[in-house]
Amino acid sequence: MTGTTGTNAVPFVDFNWGTAGPDEIFTGDDFSAEFQGYIIPQYTETYTFYTNSDDGVRLWVNDVQLVNNWTDHAPTENSGTIALTAGAWYSIKLEFYEGAVGSAIQLSYSSASEAKKIIPSTNLSTVDPSLVGVSIDRGWYSSAWASRKKITIDKSKVSGTNTDFPV
Repeated sequence: MTGTTGTNAVPFVDFNWGTAGPDEIFTGDDFSAEFQGYIIPQYTETYTFYTNSDDGVRLWVNDVQLVNNWTDHAPTENSGTIALTAGAWYSIKLEFYEGAVGSAIQLSYSSASEAKKIIPSTNLSTVDPSLVGVSIDRGWYSSAWASRKKITIDKSKVSGTNTDFPV
């Protein structure tokens, strides 16, 4: 999680870049992403969270680490469980890195009342809901891409605009 960085917002985590990368700056291998925000469950139940990743992944819900597979690997599903209360907001953080060859990351959940599915944006927030007077911005985490390679950008040779990754 070092090197050149950029941020953007995504509605959920369901990416399969193949041998590419998330955008025109972070292409191919050697990049990482961190997704942070808050999740609200619909039911008071034990939830199983699933990551499907092609390389390293770590997941925390309510500051409890549920997944830790920080290795280079082919597409692999990992999971962990945690009891959650309906209507309560919980912090959630997902870290991912792409080491070599393919790159993919997905985040799903299930419970006794919900079939396994990609976590929908209606159950996510980028803003801490405990802050008084702040409206909830429904949607997925703010994501941060970080190249694990040192990238130098000559601003004089850049044309056009890029609102996600301003130079």
